[in-house]
Amino acid sequence: MPTNILTVHKLLRLSNDDLGVVRVANNLIDSKRESKSCFYRRDNLKIVNKKNGRWVIRSVMGNPGTIKHLDAKSIALDYDAADQLRVRYGDVELIVTRAKWYEVYYVLWNDKDVSNRVSIRLSLVGCLLGVIGILTAFL
Repeated sequence: MPTNILTVHKLLRLSNDDLGVVRVANNLIDSKRESKSCFYRRDNLKIVNKKNGRWVIRSVMGNPGTIKHLDAKSIALDYDAADQLRVRYGDVELIVTRAKWYEVYYVLWNDKDVSNRVSIRLSLVGCLLGVIGILTAFL
């Protein structure tokens, strides 16, 4: 039975077309968002390397049928994610969970892409200024 916490023992290589995505077995995906025990398509997942504590966040998708040997105890990641986790393709010890909202903001705040960094910082500053404006209007 799929759960919100997945222990992964095998890491497969993902094609360069799927950057920023983690592919899992289709029985772990609930596209209709009805089951709390499955991952939702395009949801953000936190992938943690148990050996060194490094982690990455990727959007989850099912297997379109192009990745062989993808089962309930394996995932497919792009090269950049494997490099950030400091793992090689093959046998691994990874934990996959849903990412918390603040972990997603942390990743975006420290993103290498300047446009992502600036946009998240401007949106948070705008939200903070909006809250300050609402509070000053009532005082």
